Amino acid sequence: VAGQLRDAQSVVILVCTVGNPIERLSLQYLESDPLHSLALYGVGSAAVESLSVAACHYFREQAAQQGLLTTIPITPGLEGWPIEQGQPEIFHIVNAAAIGVDLLPSFTMRPIKSTSLMIGMGTHIDTSGGICYFCSKYSVCAFQQENK
Repeated sequence: VAGQLRDAQSVVILVCTVGNPIERLSLQYLESDPLHSLALYGVGSAAVESLSVAACHYFREQAAQQGLLTTIPITPGLEGWPIEQGQPEIFHIVNAAAIGVDLLPSFTMRPIKSTSLMIGMGTHIDTSGGICYFCSKYSVCAFQQENK
């Protein structure tokens, strides 16, 4: 992970969330309609993923307008950046409480449908490879994006 940021001239640090409502609604249906609850949980996951992808796309476009390249989105928990190290580092820099996101002692975030990440920007960014190379399951994963 440090190698990805080595040549960055600047770094964008993000905390994204879709908030508490979908989580509360999912929990509300858990007892009476578990399938509906699971579907809502999945919608929340897809929504926060979509939000973070849109944010990365936005910053990639902003960088390109300045003649800069961007790294892959780097998240705590990737190989080389343990979640117990990365989450506190991000939350030390970003005032995530301003958008209602708290870091729990387990290093997870509340609301659950939240994510944190960094994107490096620079003129000499290595754009080869992808997020899969930083996953501890890379060698055994059936979903490797680079090999498809």
